Amino acid sequence: MERAARWYRRGMRLRLQLLALGCLGAAPSSAVVEDLDGDQRPEQIAVDEAGALVVTGGDGRRWGEVPPPGGAVRLAREAATMKVVRVRGAVYVHARAPVRGAPAAVETVALVEGTTTGTEGATADRLPLPLAGGGRGEGSALLRAVYSGVTGPVGRDGERAERLRVDGEGVLRYQTAAGVDRCDGFDLLFPELYDPSAARFRRVSIAPPEGPPLRALAVVPPAFADAPLGLFRFVAASTVRGDGGRADRLAPPREIEDGRADTAWVEGLPGFGEGAFVTARSRVAGRQVVGVKLTRPEGRRWNRLTEVALIVGTESFRVALPEGRVLYIPLPAPVAADCVTLALAGAQPADRGDTAIAEAAIYTDRDGPDGLSRLAAEITAGVPGSDSLVALLAARGPPGLLAVRAALPGTTGDARRRLLRVAIAAGSPEAAALLVGSLGTADEDERRLLASALAPGAALGPMAERPLLDLLADRAQSSGARADAVVLLGRLVHGPALKELFERATAGSGSEDTPVREALVALAETASPGDLLPVVAAIAVGGGEHPEDSLRMVGILGGRARAAGLADVAALAAETVLRSWIPAGDFARRFLLLRAAGKIGAPRLAPIVEAACSDGDEVIRWAAVEAAAGIDGEPGSQLLGVALGDGDPRVRTAALAGLAARKHPGFVAAAAGVLGGDPWPMVRRTAAEYLASGCVGAAPALERAVAGEGERSLEVRRAALYALARCDATRAAPLLLRLTTDGTTPRELREQAAVLLAAGRGPGAVIAIASALDEVLADPRADDRAAHLASSLARALGRLADARGEGALQRAAKASEPLIRAAAVEALADLPTATAAATVAAAKSDPDPGVRRAADRARRPTR
Repeated sequence: MERAARWYRRGMRLRLQLLALGCLGAAPSSAVVEDLDGDQRPEQIAVDEAGALVVTGGDGRRWGEVPPPGGAVRLAREAATMKVVRVRGAVYVHARAPVRGAPAAVETVALVEGTTTGTEGATADRLPLPLAGGGRGEGSALLRAVYSGVTGPVGRDGERAERLRVDGEGVLRYQTAAGVDRCDGFDLLFPELYDPSAARFRRVSIAPPEGPPLRALAVVPPAFADAPLGLFRFVAASTVRGDGGRADRLAPPREIEDGRADTAWVEGLPGFGEGAFVTARSRVAGRQVVGVKLTRPEGRRWNRLTEVALIVGTESFRVALPEGRVLYIPLPAPVAADCVTLALAGAQPADRGDTAIAEAAIYTDRDGPDGLSRLAAEITAGVPGSDSLVALLAARGPPGLLAVRAALPGTTGDARRRLLRVAIAAGSPEAAALLVGSLGTADEDERRLLASALAPGAALGPMAERPLLDLLADRAQSSGARADAVVLLGRLVHGPALKELFERATAGSGSEDTPVREALVALAETASPGDLLPVVAAIAVGGGEHPEDSLRMVGILGGRARAAGLADVAALAAETVLRSWIPAGDFARRFLLLRAAGKIGAPRLAPIVEAACSDGDEVIRWAAVEAAAGIDGEPGSQLLGVALGDGDPRVRTAALAGLAARKHPGFVAAAAGVLGGDPWPMVRRTAAEYLASGCVGAAPALERAVAGEGERSLEVRRAALYALARCDATRAAPLLLRLTTDGTTPRELREQAAVLLAAGRGPGAVIAIASALDEVLADPRADDRAAHLASSLARALGRLADARGEGALQRAAKASEPLIRAAAVEALADLPTATAAATVAAAKSDPDPGVRRAADRARRPTR
């Protein structure tokens, strides 16, 4: 709809631009022949090529013309329409030519007038409106211009339209505006009738319709005992004070339904505003109207309204209004209608001269003591237009919310969400409490709706804080609802309120509260730095059946405080851990305390970590070593150094990791010692891997491990070789050359040496790798393991892309093993020689599909 509106406005602006450019063409010529002066000789009425209305007498003399309006109008191809209208003896000629591409028309109206000479020589009026001072001879006649203009939409958005009507009542000029009409379709706004005696248009009033007589009551009928629900809303007024006679300045008369005695709709017309009207329309279809309540404005400055026309749907009534400020108009019988109009029909004048209505309300069959509950039922049922009813029920305040609360049980899906939207629209503390209370039975879609409504930026957010805290403390609520409360409160509250949140959520938590505890942990991970202190202070470590979650949060919060430089928060977290420490028993609690100590990192925690490092449980020792890695300063490093001698390999590995992460000056010596003497290969391999990143002075130990001096694990030797090549490429180069060419070197180590040698591109790398490849190819004992080694050597040569290795690669391309041929083809593709290219091309016909695929990949431009 919005896109259509934009196109409409764009098209309207284009049409208005065309209207402002000057006449760009006239309608096709057309004519009407009719005797206008009664001399039995017909006159010709036509629109000429310039768009002017022209009348030519029966004797061929031109009576005159009415020019088209100024400005340019591109007329449509259809011929102009013309008619002659006689009104109480006056003769009008009316021409209408449609505008091309726009819902507009050029209209001109002329009044025929003049004098003639009688047969006896006396002057006699042949036309009813002789021109003063006329007497231009026999058959003297002329045209008086009455109207010349463009009718149709006006303004950038076409919010009003100019209209013209020429009929037996005369020439009537008026306006229309979208949606501003009576229930019977009458939409003439600001009508002006042409007065030929004054030669101008005069403002006129058009009397409202007649109908069966009714009389309003000054006492309250039983059907009007309760305030109406407001199922009808006033959407249009035909005039308002200060409208300047322009329909685009009209607005819905909100004053008439704002519930205030000091505001009123004022018609603002000359006289008492006869015919001025206000129209109300139903928010939903299918209502039975039973009556109208009318309130006069206070004070004596207004005309006293004595009669109104009441239009209900297709039925009209005339209602006499007795004395009294508040009046009731019950209908003889309910009328099915979606529209009600009140039109001014009579008034006693006052000095002010304006007529006003302070309040008006439409009563329907839905109004009454059970109206709100019936309204809630219609919203639940999703009747057409129920979105309007949501806003209506929300505006009723606490009584409306009571109706919603009563309707919620048993509802699900869209029906329930519509009721919740009533509370959201109400935007009151009572509404916030209702929404919070709905968390316990909300499904996933409803939870998203509630979370959006109770978010910090939403109107209900601040109002929801206290109900959410109360829900959190209510153990009768479901754990899911309480977890939702934690999440919502975490977005809403800070400082002391956040402290209260944690206190209420952690006090007496039971096994069924897992979602609540998980929500608290997530909140601890995201709380703002400014909130860390009150949150840590709120956590009752050791309370309830699940203190573990409190310990987890202490560690999370303490670690975040440490990262943010909040020493006071970190100190409080450390104190909490110290106070909660137990030297033995309760494995889970000690484990979590050690985790928290490592995240907090306070040196004052070193003693409990040290005590745990000698615990009889290797898992506790491992957790203590990880915690020691987080302890700031030398105390943590000393604990890690001691742990390198622990009897459990997992503990020793954790100690190595901690020293490496701290970049401790003694790490290389410690890791070298582990590499040369630890009984577990896994630990030795870890030491070699860590030495790759902190290896100054580690080369001797690495060389010994690679050489196999006391090292039987191939995985450890490979890790040491990688660390040596990364730490000291110059020192590693001779070793890599030797390992690559030494046929007694284990295959995996030899492959790795060739790859590292190619990556380093040191001198002799090409010759060494090519020699090793030829040696493997020539070995009569070659097996599958040798084929893997040869393919690795071929790919290493390919990385070097050196023509000196082409011979070995060409020989590998002729090997019997497809795996070797495929690797050689891929490597040859990187050499810029014709022979290499020829071999790659020939490989496309190799009997092995793997070799053919290698050749195809090698020839792609992306390679």
